[in-house]
Amino acid sequence: MTNILSVPEEISENLNVFKSVFSKPQFCRFTNQILSRIIDIRFSTYSIPQHFFHSVDPSTENRFLTQSPWDDAKVERNFYDLIENSNILPNYRIGILDDTLAHKKYAKKMDGVGNHHDHLNNTFSDGHDIVTLGVHTKYGCLPLAAKLYVKKKDIKDGMVFNTKNIIAERSVKRINEHINLDLMLMDSWYGNNTDLLLAFRGMSTKFVAAVKSNRNITINYKKQYVREYFAKLKNKDFEIFVETENGKPKAKYRLHKVSVFISRLGTVDLLISQQWKRDEKEWGKPWYIITDLINKSAIEILCTYLKRSSIEGFHREAKQNLSMEKYLIRDYKGIIRNLFLVIVAYVFLMLIMNELDKKSTVGEMCEHVRKCCETVSFSTVINMDREIILQENVQNKLGLVT
Repeated sequence: MTNILSVPEEISENLNVFKSVFSKPQFCRFTNQILSRIIDIRFSTYSIPQHFFHSVDPSTENRFLTQSPWDDAKVERNFYDLIENSNILPNYRIGILDDTLAHKKYAKKMDGVGNHHDHLNNTFSDGHDIVTLGVHTKYGCLPLAAKLYVKKKDIKDGMVFNTKNIIAERSVKRINEHINLDLMLMDSWYGNNTDLLLAFRGMSTKFVAAVKSNRNITINYKKQYVREYFAKLKNKDFEIFVETENGKPKAKYRLHKVSVFISRLGTVDLLISQQWKRDEKEWGKPWYIITDLINKSAIEILCTYLKRSSIEGFHREAKQNLSMEKYLIRDYKGIIRNLFLVIVAYVFLMLIMNELDKKSTVGEMCEHVRKCCETVSFSTVINMDREIILQENVQNKLGLVT
């Protein structure tokens, strides 16, 4: 068990951004929540007191999520201000929209749990469907929002039903009030929704979006499905692109780009892409991508869309290291706040990564913070209560007694 002897300076600076929106006890709970989930891979609200000298009842930490009257909107605003004032964001900001499933096979009494499609194994599983938004950086996907989607049949009192597309639109709009996103990347679930794409256009945000094979397009005044257009293409209609990594071939694609008309969207570019399957020695299934970016080549469009995969790294790291999936909270409000704190903790770690100018995994950053927490700073010692520091168990933890 890691004893938090001192709050690392990098974490302390970021925590202080939130002091103005919390009372003193609330800020203490907020600090405990963020630090504990970073250093404890088996984090739960009941394990928090084990990391601190000033222990409180675990139910107090739980009530901070479910009942404490802090203003979620103000805290979120300060969170976006923290990111905007850092230097981690690129000049051209590419947003990424996706969703992930937090599996809750045996948690039938948790608010919001439903049976959702599991993209990893192409089946349906019980859990929380989480709509996630992030921005692409050189260190990976920097998460900006994680919102819970609940099916209409699973809505309970105090909960409001919204579709995934409405959740996505409102989240991007909220983010754009603080952090302007120049471009949005998304899979076909969102890309097939014209209203969502038009909403992005209304925010002056471009899109590169996958669409389903039955998406209607018009070419030369002929309306057809994209799969019908693809079926007529010949080998000579494609160009070959080899993706490299560290100077070595990583993947091979064949690409075809054409200008098409889509009802309500107007004229956009359609990219058809297939990846070469080495084992089967054939081209894989086609991907259909549309974009309102102007004067971009087929290769540029594909390379931009491939950046979308970085959000999958966020899902994996957050689940493995920050308890994005292993939380045990029944209350809907508590679940929403817990997901937000996962995002905050993840961003803190990426900001440290940026300060160190070191491309690393979030797991390695957690270990870095864990080691820093076990080092006592001079300011920690002089600020400790005399009565506490004279306790033998505290002195043992501080290394003052051999």
